[in-house]
Formats: sequence, structure tokens, C-alpha cells
Amino acid sequence: MTGHLEPVEPIPGHTTDVGVIVIDARRRTLVFGDAFTPHELQDEFVGLGYAIVRQRHLPLELAPYEAIWFMGTEALDEAMRARLVEFVARGGGLYLSSRPYPFSVAEKSVEMLLEELVPGTSVRFGQALASNFTFQPGAIGELTSLPHDIVGLEWRTAHRALIGPSGANVLTQNSRGEVGTAAWQDDELVAGRGRLVVAGTQSSLLRGFALDNLQSFLANRAPTALLGMVRLANGAPVRNATIQLMTHGIETRSSGDGSFFIAAVSSRHGPIEATARAEIGPGRCQGWTTVAPGEHGLTSLEIVIDPRPLALLFGTHPQPSGDLRPSLANDLVALGVPVERVRSAAKLPRFFGAFTVVWHAGAVAITASQRQQLVAFVRAGGALHLSGERRNEASLNPSLELLLDELGIDGVQLGRNDVRELHFVAEALHGLSSSPNPLTTWNAEAPGRIAGIAARNILAQDQFSRIGAAAWDEADLVGRRGRVTLLMDLQWLGNPASERLPILENLMRFLEQRLPPLVIDRAERR
Repeated sequence: MTGHLEPVEPIPGHTTDVGVIVIDARRRTLVFGDAFTPHELQDEFVGLGYAIVRQRHLPLELAPYEAIWFMGTEALDEAMRARLVEFVARGGGLYLSSRPYPFSVAEKSVEMLLEELVPGTSVRFGQALASNFTFQPGAIGELTSLPHDIVGLEWRTAHRALIGPSGANVLTQNSRGEVGTAAWQDDELVAGRGRLVVAGTQSSLLRGFALDNLQSFLANRAPTALLGMVRLANGAPVRNATIQLMTHGIETRSSGDGSFFIAAVSSRHGPIEATARAEIGPGRCQGWTTVAPGEHGLTSLEIVIDPRPLALLFGTHPQPSGDLRPSLANDLVALGVPVERVRSAAKLPRFFGAFTVVWHAGAVAITASQRQQLVAFVRAGGALHLSGERRNEASLNPSLELLLDELGIDGVQLGRNDVRELHFVAEALHGLSSSPNPLTTWNAEAPGRIAGIAARNILAQDQFSRIGAAAWDEADLVGRRGRVTLLMDLQWLGNPASERLPILENLMRFLEQRLPPLVIDRAERR
């Protein structure tokens, strides 16, 4: 979703030179203060789908806004502070900031505002400058995990360190224990409502996922009740189906008439994605749907489940031009997977147990939390395709080695050398190189080498028996469930369709031939 800049009718209390980035007129964010220049954060907000209003001064009427960002060097007078306290008390989100240098009257007024907003807590800006901050795990409001996992992400710009915040209120911190950014919510604030973030910088270097997480936290949109139904394609209700809200991390089951109800679902993360799965006869049916939060605090949805595969694509590439997920998604659709049953995103959602196959198409390391999710998915019977790389990919291949080890595939070494002129072996597991298409040559671009695997797991190798692709079935994996394939190149997904589609079709067939999945229990999720 993207926005655009256009003139609008002035809001009461505003001057007429306001530019509004319009996406949803009911959900606007105000950025005010003399330190904010028109283009510093504008492109980032627009690219993330937010509607913003720019003002130098705080307007009289704050009701149209869900979040306010202060980026200024001029003091907040007593009347302004009173309006901001009232705004937060009504449930609004407020971002306050300080210039690293020089210390201005604005910092003192922000400290006074903090005394009013966070009673019983002394928070002030230090005199010394600090830098090299990273986002911390365990921050309140899932600030570093939703909608993106930003734990460990660096915010390198110089900050004026914050004195006073501790524990879960610390959002960014450096190796010396200095705090650069802090956050508070609800009961910690003066009226028991609202959200607050304080940063010791006004740098415009805040970008992408970090900005999205901060804005999502500040928006704090009202929860919605979710009333849903799980049905088969013929309309019959499905009892005892497992329903998961993918982004929210909520799970429930359908009742005897196929219905389910969840009392309070946060709507600040945008559309609600829900999956359902159930054992029907000898097999399993699954479905996935997305719905925007409804009006008046109630959202209705219906999930239709059937035996067709659900494909989840994830992964990122250091260069946007190297992202091959769109190509892979189009290929899966061309091979018969319905377009509405293919989900593609850079990150894994919190829950994805209803999906039948996960396709990794990335060139950056898989994180520890992602490995934990993928191991639980495969142990429950899911199928996983992995993409490795050549030997100079220092972070990706070691993370794949760790993942394979956690799946019970011990001692595998990836990418120590490159291999060339690969051919598929005739003895590959379950006819992987012969059904439904006879596979001969794999035209990969200098893929990395796989070492330390059994002969039965070889999928492709060169004339010197150096391996570049592998496959594992239930007999190889912890729990004796699931399937895994690994091809040590990503760029082959950009080869001509006549080369890549037969390989993908064989991979699909192998990955879909697996035992019925078990339900992942809560202990495994942790």
C-alpha cells in the first residue's frame, strides 16, 4: 500500500498550507515542529502506507489524529503540553524527541511534559552524546517484534542518552548500557491510556521496519471482536478446526457449528490474516483469508478449507533487484497453485501451521527465531524448501547449517566451495528427478557445495561427485515427519521458464507427498 501527497480542505485549527498524504482520512498522523523538513520522513511514511499532516506548530484540534510526532527545537509551552497530555489520555500515541546538540529550550519543556505523562518516573536527557544503539528484545507492546522483528537492528546516529528508563521501557540501548529510546503504554501513563515513545535524537535516519514498528505501536488502534466461520467448499461447517491469526499469534478452535469468536483482536497491525486447518477423513484441509478490521468494533470473516496446497514464500535479498519471490509466486500459480493460496512476504508470520509448504527464497541469514518456527513447522509434518548460496555468502549458509542441525540433519557443511555443471541424479528420493518430469541438467550460477550428507539425500551433483542440491524425507528428520529440499543457488529461479518450471514441479510433488501433519503444541512453539 502506498500513499500520495495532495492538497485537502483545512482541518479546524490548521493553517491552509498543510499538505496531507491521503490514504485513510480517518487515520492521520501529525508531525510538527521546526526541525522537520518536508522530505526527511515523508517518503518513508508514504511508502509504509500512512497518512501524515506536516505542521510547524501544534494545531488547536488534535482529535483527527491517532499519533503525533514532535520534531522541534522550540519549547512546548504550558498550553501545548496540556493539549498533548489530554491527547494521550484519550488513547493517542505521542513521539517526543531531542536534538543531540546543542541542548535547547525544547528539551527542558519535553522533560516537563514527561513528568506529567509518566507520573512517579524521572526521565531526562543526559548532556553527553552516545551512539551505536540497537533495538532490544522484550520491549513493551511487542514494539520490537510486530509487525517486524527488529531486535538487534542498529540505530547508529548520535543520541542524547536518556536517564531514568529501565526494564521493558528500554527500546534502544548500546553496549555501554546507555539508553537512546524508551517507550511507555496504558497503565504506565497518567490516565491509564495511550502510548509514548521518547528518543534522544531527531535524526531522519529512522527508516523502514523500525519506523513501521514505532508508528504501529503509537497508532494503537482499538481492538475488534472477531466472529468467524469455518466451512468446506460445499458450505458444510467444520467443527474442531484449528484457527490461527497469523500476525497476532492467537489460536482457537471452531465449535460444533463451525463458528468461533475472539473477544479482542488488535487492529493496529492492519488487515487480519487468519488460517484454518482440520483433519477431514484420511487427509487434511486448510484455508487462508485476509479481512480488514470491521466498523464499530466487530469483524466478520469466513475461512473456506479444502485439500489444495497452501504455499508460504519468505526471504529477503540485500538488493531489491535480487528479490525473486514474485517470480517464484508466479511460477507456483502457473503450475496450478491457486493465486489466492500463495502468500509472499519478507518475514515469517508468527503462526503459519495451516500452510503445507514453506518456500525460502532469500539471501540473508535466517534468524534464530525463524529457525525455531521452521523446525516446529517441519516437525509437525510441514514441507520446507531452502535456498543456499555460494561460498562468499558468509551469513546465510551458516544459518542454514544450524537449521538443518536442529531438524536432525547433523554435520552438513554448506558453501565451502563452488560447484559447476550439475546434473540431477537418477536415484533421488521418491522419484524427485524423474516425476513428473525427467530432470537432467541444473543450470545454476556457481552454487555452493554441500558436504556431509548421505548418498540417499543427493539430488544434484557434478562429474566429480560434488553436491549442489539435496533432499530429505521423513526418515531423515526428527519426529519422522516433514520433508526438506535444499538447492545451493537462488538465482536459478530467474532462469528461462523452460528450465525452471520442470524442476519446480518436481519439487512441488516431492514436498506435497508427506504424512498428515500433527498439531504443533504450545511447548514446541516456545
